[in-house]
Amino acid sequence: MIEAHKIVEGIDALPTMPIAVSRMAQALADPDAGIKDVVDIVKYEPGLTGNILKMANSAYFGSTGPIDSIHQAVTRLGMQQVFRLVVISSAHTTMAPSVSGYDMPSGALWRHSVACALATQCLAEQIGVGRAETAFTSALLHDVGKLVIGNCLGIDFAAIEKYAGDNGVPFEQAERQIIGADHAQIGAAILEKWHLPQEVVAGVRWHHEPDALEGKSPMVDLVHVADAICVSMGLGTGRDGLYHRPSSSARTRCGISKLTMEQVISRTLGAMNELADLFSLPKEEAYHAL
Repeated sequence: MIEAHKIVEGIDALPTMPIAVSRMAQALADPDAGIKDVVDIVKYEPGLTGNILKMANSAYFGSTGPIDSIHQAVTRLGMQQVFRLVVISSAHTTMAPSVSGYDMPSGALWRHSVACALATQCLAEQIGVGRAETAFTSALLHDVGKLVIGNCLGIDFAAIEKYAGDNGVPFEQAERQIIGADHAQIGAAILEKWHLPQEVVAGVRWHHEPDALEGKSPMVDLVHVADAICVSMGLGTGRDGLYHRPSSSARTRCGISKLTMEQVISRTLGAMNELADLFSLPKEEAYHAL
């Protein structure tokens, strides 16, 4: 069987993590960093600057008057919100291509990933789990391994789907049987190559199997539950969606009620429609992807 890190090492054209993301993460981790440091990171990135200004002037984010400078925008939104937008914008570039093996058209992987990240953020806020930004980043990148399996390996997906159907097992288990590694394992190997924190890597590695993680992690549970929410609503999923197996134990460990789930769904849809405006996507498309 092929190990995930061997697959990643054997691929020349891996997706890359934009510098702005790592610089923003460093700024958030630095207690002495301030608004000027954030402005210095994004001010030479025209796409990021434009999207931050759009967000700052958006009614959804509480705009009460026109904002015309990046410094004002960062002040209004706050460093955490700007970090989320930087990561989302960067992921848009990395995850925009279609993922043919999973039957995901252009933009579908990004929309599902963003929806999962937003749902994770909402869940973290609702139940009071710390390190929400770490969970957000992990959720946003949880399916990055699909880019490798779907576009780089020349895999026979019919064989994976047949194995899952014939044996009644989750799609990721069928991936391991046919390929030797699943998209979660490969995604974790990619994030390790990017030198991302181990907490983020763990959220990606175990997002389908939170019960198998030794020493349960609330962050991993949140990413798993958020992913299950998005899959259950048909939010940008591909051919693997029919074989998804959510863990009821993860939801129980987080203490997530039915009311919380409904609130998270509503907030996620609203935020996704707002992002549809920022990224010039039709709102109907965003709803379909969600």
